[in-house]
Amino acid sequence: MKIRQFNQSATSTLRQALIFIFGLSLLQAMLTLSVESTNLKDANMVNVAGSLRMQSYRIAHALTTPHSTIEPKIVEFETSLFGAALAGLNTWYYPDEVSHHYYQVVVQWQKMRQLLEANKAQTYHDNLISFVAQIDTFVLTLQNYSENKVRFLFIAQSIGLVVILLICSYLMGFMRQRIVKPLHQLMAATEQIKNRQFDVNFPQSKDQEIGTLTQALHHMAEELKQLYLEMEGKVNLKTQELAKANQTVSFLYNISQQLNVAELTEKDIIQVLDQLVYQQLLKSARLCFAVKQEAYRTLYSNSAWDHDNLAVTCLEINPSSQSQSNSVQLQVQKNAHVDMIVLESFAFLLGQALKQQDIMLQSQRMALMEERGVIARELHDSIAQSLSFLRIQCTLLKRQINLEPNLTAALTITNEIDLGVANAYKQLRELLSTFRLKVGEADLSAALTTMIEQLKPQTPATISLSYEINDYHLNAGQYIHILQIIREAVLNSIKHANASQISVNCVYDNTHHILIKVCDNGHGLPEVTEKQNHYGLNIMKERATKLQGQLSIANTAEGVCVLLHFPITKTEYSYGSK
Repeated sequence: MKIRQFNQSATSTLRQALIFIFGLSLLQAMLTLSVESTNLKDANMVNVAGSLRMQSYRIAHALTTPHSTIEPKIVEFETSLFGAALAGLNTWYYPDEVSHHYYQVVVQWQKMRQLLEANKAQTYHDNLISFVAQIDTFVLTLQNYSENKVRFLFIAQSIGLVVILLICSYLMGFMRQRIVKPLHQLMAATEQIKNRQFDVNFPQSKDQEIGTLTQALHHMAEELKQLYLEMEGKVNLKTQELAKANQTVSFLYNISQQLNVAELTEKDIIQVLDQLVYQQLLKSARLCFAVKQEAYRTLYSNSAWDHDNLAVTCLEINPSSQSQSNSVQLQVQKNAHVDMIVLESFAFLLGQALKQQDIMLQSQRMALMEERGVIARELHDSIAQSLSFLRIQCTLLKRQINLEPNLTAALTITNEIDLGVANAYKQLRELLSTFRLKVGEADLSAALTTMIEQLKPQTPATISLSYEINDYHLNAGQYIHILQIIREAVLNSIKHANASQISVNCVYDNTHHILIKVCDNGHGLPEVTEKQNHYGLNIMKERATKLQGQLSIANTAEGVCVLLHFPITKTEYSYGSK
């Protein structure tokens, strides 16, 4: 910025004007004081000069009065005429006219004194009128001199006052034009700068102070404008970046929500690919699945894929942890400006979703295999053994018919076969009821109530349920095992105990473990368990082991009590987990 050089200074002009006013006021004061001091002397001179007339008449009166001496009056007259009051009339600042008339009075008095010394009283009287007239002229001259001084002082004061007024008027106009008005303009300019309006018109001043201040404010406004524009640009850039980041976060969040589904379909994948293309302004995108580097499936976005365009960006996705030979690639045909972090995040989310789907499928397969294992064990321990028993009975029946055609023995074997078929059919129905059991969401109490209601028609006994467990301490796998153990224990009481009271209690013991009690008031356990029903107790103990607990069955004073005791754990159990 170019710095102007100023030759004029408002402060120096004001200083000179104030010095001139001060000097003029001081001169007027000195003139007034000097004139006032001389006026006092002039008044005394007029009084003394005026007394000369009275004294001359007194001398004339003394001449006519017998036995009166005139010497004291002459001395008194000369004391007044030649005294200190009139002695200063010979100085330089008194006008010649005053000195001349004073000199004439002195000369005339010398003549009058000679007449008095010669005792010429009549001649003194004859010359007294002219002498008094001379004194009157002298007094009048003194009065005129004194009045002239006062008149001069008035004119000088008036001129000085007019000059001071003119200077003050000039100063007021000067200050208004050169100081006040530019300052008001500067104040208005500062208010505009305060309101972020930097293109302002600054006053053009000739004075050094206002001009320098104007230049400084103008320079400051230019710098503030530049800084504000730079800051505004940075703020807009940061705002755009934040908006873009917000869009990116929202996009990734929406993608994660869309991918977090129970079953991820090809339609869902194509939909998120379309959103990626739209959000990142890509030409196209696709997802390639390969086994041993040979593609076997490719999912394209709805935008057309340019097969002639070799500029393709690939991001590896490995959703499967079971086989390193399987690979998934996210391939995009991008434009010039693409955020690779967003692409990598998208690929990560998609990989996590595919991995979650793979884990879910594996879990479903494992659950299915475990469930099949449970069904196989149930069938082996129930229906298979019954069928094996029936096969043996059929063999015995054939042998009895072929070797010894004994009708009684054949009928006995036939009755056993019929009883075995009935037992097998009954066991099959019980197994079907067991496999159809369902547990409501986080509500084992309701499942137990439903199960007991289903068993009540099979017995005249009263079945009661007491449930005091917090479902928060149980997971889905534990639900199934507890439900099956209680059902098997209640069925055993119904089939074998011939009880009138069956109670089911689910409580906490003193060690904060879970305690399940199924008790009846029936016959109790026999010493030898029937061979058709031994499988039930084994399965119950196996389920207790999976709960990391202990199962005990013992006779009591009232009947039989089945106790299941296991700790609270957060471990998830599947139907057939070990």
